[in-house]
Amino acid sequence: AESLSKIPDVLKASRDLNTLHRLWKNELGPVAKEHREELWDRFQSASQIIHAKRQEFDKEYDNILEENLHKKNSILDRMEAIKNNQPQNHNDWRKTIDEFNKMRTEFQSIGQITKKFSKTNWNRFREISREINREKNQFYKSQKVEQKKNIDFKKALITEVKEILE
Repeated sequence: AESLSKIPDVLKASRDLNTLHRLWKNELGPVAKEHREELWDRFQSASQIIHAKRQEFDKEYDNILEENLHKKNSILDRMEAIKNNQPQNHNDWRKTIDEFNKMRTEFQSIGQITKKFSKTNWNRFREISREINREKNQFYKSQKVEQKKNIDFKKALITEVKEILE
């Protein structure tokens, strides 16, 4: 229990402390009277440290969720800007796709947000992602069509040149 206070993950330390409390209460047998009070005091003081950290974490948790919401909305705004200002050539699309993938990874690595905004935030993220992917696919399909036209034109030109030579 004393070593749990050194664990940076407050929630894990709290869960582990609960397990230790169950062990202490239900599974471990009695100890000699001369050690009982000392051990209980040490266990109680270690528990109080972890409980204090948990209470502090709970106070800060709402702020953390709010901060995560702002971070995610900021990323969504940047993604929205990409969606509204689409690249016009292959090199720009490559850069945009790389940038978009980094933003996506960053968005997904940010922790939880309040449940009130979670669904709308996630739906907005999915919709923007779909729209960007749709536009990217449309761009590359039109590129393929354009390339096919160019190849056909060049083949026709080659055929025409051959006929002239003959």
